[in-house]
Amino acid sequence: MNQKYIVCLGYRPSLVEKVTQRGLQPLIIVNKLKSGLEAFQYCIVDDLEDAQEVLRVISTKMPSTIVGVITGHEEGVFTAAVIRDCLGLPGPKSYASLLRFRDKHLQKSLIRDIVPCAHSMYVSQRTAYSDVVSSLGCPFVLKPANGAGSKRTKRIHDESMFEQFMDEGGSNSDIAFVAESSIQGAEYCIDGLWENGLLVWFTVCQYNTNLIDYHHGKSVAVQILSDLEHPSLYRRVSELITKVMQTLGSEATVFHLEFFDTGQTLVFSECAARLGGGLIPEVIEHSYGIDWFGVQFELCMGITNERHFPMTPAQCHAFVYLRSHPGCRQTEEEYRQAFHPVELQFDPSKDIQDSGSYGNSGYIVVARPSFSELTSTVQAITAQNEQRSRI
Repeated sequence: MNQKYIVCLGYRPSLVEKVTQRGLQPLIIVNKLKSGLEAFQYCIVDDLEDAQEVLRVISTKMPSTIVGVITGHEEGVFTAAVIRDCLGLPGPKSYASLLRFRDKHLQKSLIRDIVPCAHSMYVSQRTAYSDVVSSLGCPFVLKPANGAGSKRTKRIHDESMFEQFMDEGGSNSDIAFVAESSIQGAEYCIDGLWENGLLVWFTVCQYNTNLIDYHHGKSVAVQILSDLEHPSLYRRVSELITKVMQTLGSEATVFHLEFFDTGQTLVFSECAARLGGGLIPEVIEHSYGIDWFGVQFELCMGITNERHFPMTPAQCHAFVYLRSHPGCRQTEEEYRQAFHPVELQFDPSKDIQDSGSYGNSGYIVVARPSFSELTSTVQAITAQNEQRSRI
């Protein structure tokens, strides 16, 4: 029998599960080894964004028929569209439009007259620190122009920090890095669905601390906000999403958008044409009953279905990544007894170099009936983790 394969760019177990549930075989292409890959056919490349490298893998390693390409990773979105276009596969193929969702300076240059956002500029090893400060002020933020999450993102306070960042950047490109003015405000994210030029559904999540601070020993936490408890915020966010997505000219896509609330206005940060990272899809399913990985799979495959998306969560959930350090004495049972989780996985003995996103050694998912109760629980979990992980 001729086996049918789905190319999976990056490894997210729940998305791969959508492939196997349909009787299809995954060929997983990653840029590093991850636990769980041994159960599947996989190949390693240097860069998931290198469409030529990925196409070479498919051309030489693919033993049978390819019927689709899916990804849940930022680095795989552009490449997936190129492969679909080259091989005549279903799903989004406009890789030219997807550039607007990958390059942070290009994105802001298109929307800065439409919605409030940080000022930005490309920087390279040839860029003078004084030129950046004169344009953006100080401090400012440096990050990869096509980065994902908060990797290699740093707030720069002086010239020595700038020079060290650029020296360690390892790139001669004029567009590898972008500098942005620093925005003061609480950081939030939105995950939603955009189809036929319309906002179909979205949810607002709050970060426990701004993303850039996760690299300073903070525990990562994301909690869903109910539209019933935050009606004004949801109205303002709906306007922000619509302006951004219309300006960027998006195809049908799930999206992950981040913004700051300064107290006076909502300031756009960035938007990606893929589902959110971490356990955001899981807490969406817990809170709303929506199979968010299933929605991502269908859109990647060009499948159209009648979908029902409740705007109000049955109960709001949050997840916290739990960190551990050498000598950590925390236990999984300790968290279970203290916080009564919906889900919990924690291995404090895990070597920090083998840990997951943001240096985590596990996670906890909790639910509470109100925003205030959920916030208090998240604060208690992060305080315990940040304090006890140093014992």
